[in-house]
Amino acid sequence: MKKTIIALLALAGVAAAAPLTLTSPTDGSLTSSNAAVAWSENYSTLTSWELSFTLTDTTLGDAIIFGTDRDGSGAAGYLLSTDTDGSLEVYARNINVTYSKSTAAGVVTAGTPVAITFSFVADENQYTNEIVGGTFTVKAGEATSSWAVTDGLEYTDLTNNSVSRFWTNGGAEKFSNITVAKLDNNMVVPEPTTATLSLLALAGLAARRRRK
Repeated sequence: MKKTIIALLALAGVAAAAPLTLTSPTDGSLTSSNAAVAWSENYSTLTSWELSFTLTDTTLGDAIIFGTDRDGSGAAGYLLSTDTDGSLEVYARNINVTYSKSTAAGVVTAGTPVAITFSFVADENQYTNEIVGGTFTVKAGEATSSWAVTDGLEYTDLTNNSVSRFWTNGGAEKFSNITVAKLDNNMVVPEPTTATLSLLALAGLAARRRRK
């Protein structure tokens, strides 16, 4: 499987979180079967979101534990997975985007519960409201890692009771204390184009000439 590194990015700030009422998994835990994440508020998708849970990985294998999307072959979109060395990974799969993979800080130990937060904050052009990029962040225990993405942005959304799903892998992964929150988008100002800069330069020159 071809995988390339997602660029590492330091967090510039923290988006405001609005906790949602979780309806699936119904009791905030999942031990033996896969389930779509769902909430009662009237949002069909979350562009910027935060998913928190406690993971107990009983076997510590190379396994997908959450995906933003799914297709006929299973998990798709942007995925969070465990690896055999205990690391957490984020990568793209089956979404017509070059397979990308980045390793998160923090180590998962077989049989030991660990608190994990997986989030995405979208960069939104404040003039056009277009999503132009975003940042995935994984917190495992006290460690935090973040990655910027600019491709496959239509697959970064969290969907309500649909394709965004947990994967228990036959009960090898057990989840508890699951919560979901809606985050604010990061509003970005687009860089001025060359034409705009040229016009500004001409306006400045004209102003100087008038002063003379």
